[in-house]
Amino acid sequence: MFHRNIQPKTYLAAISVASGNDVEASKFAQDNARAEVSRMITVNIKSLISSVKEESNNEYSQYLSSITTSSTSIQLMGLQVELYPDNDRKDPKIYAVAYVSKSDLDRIYTKKKNELTEQIYKILVDAKSDEENSSVVNAIKKYLSTYPLYEELKEAETILFVVNQFFGYR
Repeated sequence: MFHRNIQPKTYLAAISVASGNDVEASKFAQDNARAEVSRMITVNIKSLISSVKEESNNEYSQYLSSITTSSTSIQLMGLQVELYPDNDRKDPKIYAVAYVSKSDLDRIYTKKKNELTEQIYKILVDAKSDEENSSVVNAIKKYLSTYPLYEELKEAETILFVVNQFFGYR
């Protein structure tokens, strides 16, 4: 039925099925398959957080809780979905296969990490310059503007770590 050679060693993948063969069933199957692949990352993030919490004696609990919060809404970049209808007259179904190669995840999130790091660095240099030129209000605005970028960076680094540690890419 499926024509791709999706190996667990090189891909994260999930299959979902929905009854029917209409747009609603298709969307349901796709959403569930995507969510299941994202859940693979999330479960391993939570496992990582638990082990780090134990090792650090809750010293990093605030940082880790923000990773947990962001991990619940992960929308993996590079994720693809293919649909396979089963047009049985009595019980039509649609299958959705969501997949992403581990090498694509590594490449995409390494690029994102590098871009965010560079962007944050430029803002910090600008803010420092404003600070030195007594433009404190502008400096503060620039420093504060890095917060959402740090959140994105944290998510990218966490995904990279999970893919490489738990799914053995590198």
